Amino acid sequence: MKSKQDIINEIDDDIGRLEYRKELIENLEIKNVSIEEWGELCRTPLRYDDLLVDIAKETFPQGYDFKRDCNYIEFSINDISMKLPTHDSKLLIIDLDWLKDYHRQPLIKNRYGDMRKYFELIDSGKYTWYDLAMCGCHQRNKLSKFNLFLWYVFNGRWSKIDRDKWEYEFKLEDDYNKKSIENLNETYRETRYKLNSLKEMLPNLIEFTDVVGMYNYKRYKNDELLNLEINKDDYNV
Repeated sequence: MKSKQDIINEIDDDIGRLEYRKELIENLEIKNVSIEEWGELCRTPLRYDDLLVDIAKETFPQGYDFKRDCNYIEFSINDISMKLPTHDSKLLIIDLDWLKDYHRQPLIKNRYGDMRKYFELIDSGKYTWYDLAMCGCHQRNKLSKFNLFLWYVFNGRWSKIDRDKWEYEFKLEDDYNKKSIENLNETYRETRYKLNSLKEMLPNLIEFTDVVGMYNYKRYKNDELLNLEINKDDYNV
């Protein structure tokens, strides 16, 4: 159980904190602040004032596109978005959503592999009925060799194949894959640029306060961000 004096001491502490915040506001200057000063300012009604945005601009002079919402001052540095909390938190939150391009849909490498092989065999003149049946029969893995032969005799050998149509499809696929590879190269360059920019600015940000990067429900803090890497081999380029 708390004594009367304990309660009085707590009230005095609260009064002391309020006096300190009052003094901060009375002597307020639009200038660079520490994370401790920032936290105290955010415990005052200044939290809801655009003056806080001006102080954030002085604290992060390399930032741009500053805006205030309910719980954060949002801004960007080197095209990387971040949030400085205006509530009871000392974490600077960095948006890592640009890493989402790192997890992309795979290339359609060879949808028409069987037909490409079919025409290669025809052009070479070196093939057997079995080679052609293995290219043309979609059920080949479910059929015995005898049944596959029956399929070839009654279906495969009489099929009319429009080579021009297939060559057109091959070209569409090749053009698509070429464009996809170009896009992946560009994605890698952009992601690498942002990652390098992030690592360059991190020491200064960490000097101000602890930094956490958020991506896909995962948190990366300080050293984890400094050690974050992407692998060009993952881009198939």
